Amino acid sequence: MYHRPRDPHRKVVRSRGIDLQGFNGDSIKFPYTDPAIIEAWKLRNWGVKYLSYQKADIWSCGTVLFKMLTGYIPWNDRDDWTRFRSQYDYIQQRPLTFPEYITPHAQDFLRDMLLRFPRSRSNICEVAKHSWLAEYFNMLSAVQNMPIPECRKKFLMLGTNDSSAE
Repeated sequence: MYHRPRDPHRKVVRSRGIDLQGFNGDSIKFPYTDPAIIEAWKLRNWGVKYLSYQKADIWSCGTVLFKMLTGYIPWNDRDDWTRFRSQYDYIQQRPLTFPEYITPHAQDFLRDMLLRFPRSRSNICEVAKHSWLAEYFNMLSAVQNMPIPECRKKFLMLGTNDSSAE
């Protein structure tokens, strides 16, 4: 289960998973909300609608992962924000940059999640199959082809020491 907006302040890591905190009704929070949603929301009176909330979720997860790996949010140079009309314009005109310790493979994964245009952005299946995840989650290949109930069971067993669960 996940709750918008996806930001690191809503998660409490426990030994058997992640609990979500802060269901206080706010649904748009910079920078974890896809800027295309914010732009569509601003233009709603002209009939503009955002059509891919799954892609917005990918954006939000990408910003959280970026922050987990780097310690800061993408497009973090706040001093430059005043030169641009909106977050959307700012992100459209600035390249996504990474610290040198982020591997090229991780950069590729994050770029796929943080593409500016939702139609070009990875969907959930593409994200799940990205090889960067396979580097760190060796069970991914075993889980990818499992029927859904078996897949859930496998993920629920993560973190347990019960060898009979296999």
